[in-house]
Amino acid sequence: MTVVTPEHGRPVLDSLGVVGGGAGLLKMAIKLTRGVAHLHALGVVHGNIRASNVLVDDLRVLKLVDMGFSLLYTGEDFTPRTSCLPWTAPELLPDHQHGIVVGPTAESDVYGLGMTILEMYTRQPPFFGFTDGRPLNFPVKLKRQPSLIGRLTRPGNMPRGVWYILQACWNMDPSQRPTAHQVLVWLEALM
Repeated sequence: MTVVTPEHGRPVLDSLGVVGGGAGLLKMAIKLTRGVAHLHALGVVHGNIRASNVLVDDLRVLKLVDMGFSLLYTGEDFTPRTSCLPWTAPELLPDHQHGIVVGPTAESDVYGLGMTILEMYTRQPPFFGFTDGRPLNFPVKLKRQPSLIGRLTRPGNMPRGVWYILQACWNMDPSQRPTAHQVLVWLEALM
């Protein structure tokens, strides 16, 4: 295990101006997806994928940091941090009415991966501008009303192929989401 600190890179959103246009963003998305697919191949779930947890070093190597969720989840008391809600798969949001708590999975990582790639293209958190500009409230509404995911729109700088892949990542049925490896294959096919 390696401890990665901010000295090991800068946040990916701060690095996007250096990577160039659409092809550079796609390459960064592929690198991120490759890392997530590698973790999943090892049986590791990250549980907190979002742009602020992706660092880029001077050689443009991406580093996925903050493995806190995967290390701390005990199976009984998982509750996502409020600040992470825009990237959190709806199935991970607590169901207080039925007392159901679901911990992070590879499928929820793929949802977060899709939201993170969207964030890389928009440079805004997912659902920014929804619900009075407070994106933290929207995921809770999304859990109650899954059709709201359709309010997300493709950024002008994002190729349609990437958009279709991200939509698959956000499928409200976790069993219908692609694996990180499938996402990687699809993204690489767009290069």
